[in-house]
Amino acid sequence: MSSGSRVWIVVAASIGGVEALKDQRTKSKITSSVVSDKIKRSKEEPMGKVTDLSCWGPSTVKF
Repeated sequence: MSSGSRVWIVVAASIGGVEALKDQRTKSKITSSVVSDKIKRSKEEPMGKVTDLSCWGPSTVKF
C-alpha cells in the first residue's frame, strides 16, 4: 500500500471518529433534556393539583 493511500485511510478514520463523538454528544444532550423535562413536570404536577383544589374546592369565606 502506498503512503498516499495510508494517509487517506487515516484521514477517513479520523473523520469517522469525530462524527461518532458528535453523534454520541447529541444523543446524550437529547437524553438529558428529556430526563430534565420529566423531572420538571413531576415537580410541577403536585403544585398544579394543590392550585386546582384550592381554586375549585369549598370556600371558607362567608359573604
